[in-house]
Amino acid sequence: MADIDDYNALKDADSTRMQILNAAMACLIRHGPKHTNISTVASQAGVSRPTVYAHFESLGDLLQEAIARGTDLLSDSIEAHARNFDDVGDRVVAAFIHGLALADQVDVLRRPMSFELPTTDRDIIPVEGIDAARKVLEQLIGDELGTLDEANEKAETAVRLFLSLAAYKRPESAQDGIEGYVRRVALPALGIKA
Repeated sequence: MADIDDYNALKDADSTRMQILNAAMACLIRHGPKHTNISTVASQAGVSRPTVYAHFESLGDLLQEAIARGTDLLSDSIEAHARNFDDVGDRVVAAFIHGLALADQVDVLRRPMSFELPTTDRDIIPVEGIDAARKVLEQLIGDELGTLDEANEKAETAVRLFLSLAAYKRPESAQDGIEGYVRRVALPALGIKA
């Protein structure tokens, strides 16, 4: 049986790991991935470089986990907001609108729009993004997503539509136009009757 010292050491390690992840997310927001490195994350977290390496094998592993954590937080926020709507179509529209509002407010969500896209189509949308979108759609749509392959295809479609809308520079007055676009284009593409 583990004693209290083992528990405290484990708790402190988890706390330090979260501190480093939060610092990595802050550095991504502030500097973007090209200018985020172990030294900037360590400095932001108030720990040493060896401490960062004690928790993460590489900068790539750290940034991947930080981005995944940010994606989870975004997904949770979108799901929570969309649950306020009874109709499936209204939930999906609300999810798009809320996600776009978050993308406008959170710099790290805008930054991917300014990156050079990879040359192959498969690399444009990471698997984690499709997985996160599928999980959100499962909560919003339920069984109407179909098989896993159909659900993944709908998730990728939703991500592509979201990214195209997020990249579009729009005035505040465009809100009604965005809602109409989501109803006309996204809902049918996702197999939802408006």
